[in-house]
Amino acid sequence: MAGIHALDAIDYSEGQLEALFRRCPTMGIDTLVNKGGPPQIDLAAQTIRNDGYWKGFFPKGHVLNAMSSAIFTGFRKQFSVQNGKYTGVTSDTDNRIHARNSLEEIEIGHDTKGTLEPGRYVLLRYLDPPWQGFYDIFKIIDEDLLIGRVYLGEFPNGARVFTFPMSRLYSFDQMTARITRPCTLRARRRRPPTWRASGAWTQSPTRITRAPSRTCSSTTSRTGAWRRATNCWG
Repeated sequence: MAGIHALDAIDYSEGQLEALFRRCPTMGIDTLVNKGGPPQIDLAAQTIRNDGYWKGFFPKGHVLNAMSSAIFTGFRKQFSVQNGKYTGVTSDTDNRIHARNSLEEIEIGHDTKGTLEPGRYVLLRYLDPPWQGFYDIFKIIDEDLLIGRVYLGEFPNGARVFTFPMSRLYSFDQMTARITRPCTLRARRRRPPTWRASGAWTQSPTRITRAPSRTCSSTTSRTGAWRRATNCWG
């Protein structure tokens, strides 16, 4: 939808997300399906577009947002389709939770029971305990942004818990520990011993490299290997 950018919506308060949810129509369910492939990294804009999954964010100012920041974790959803059946997996970014989902398009009329406003939506059901007592309602705003509501109870009569954004596009500052930790650990494991580390070392958000040393005859090959070993996006 024109005028709405995923990077802005990630930082919306719950009130702003609710206003967006209510006024925007949804795109079709096919838009949800993740196609995979390597992340698209824009170093100039400092953004990542990752179609391996949808990255979830708690609304700005919400108590869950503060908790998520404190423990350096978040949540994500990965969607696929096979033989016309849409499925998904909801997980945390530490890979401790893996809850299977089913998805379907629904249309709510003025005479439909429940608390949901009339309109078209995507319904996500949780198939595994203890999450079966919840369901999500989505509106797909554009290719990179969806707004969801978490409900407690049985569809369509559940009570709304909170509203949240999910995106395929996010900034370097919005990376979770799952992305940054492996890079740090690989760099620590693979740093060469002191006697081989001549020259000046520099660190950037994407890699650690060594400036050429006048005393090393194989600088090019060793630096190239070091870059490949510590590349955060590999």
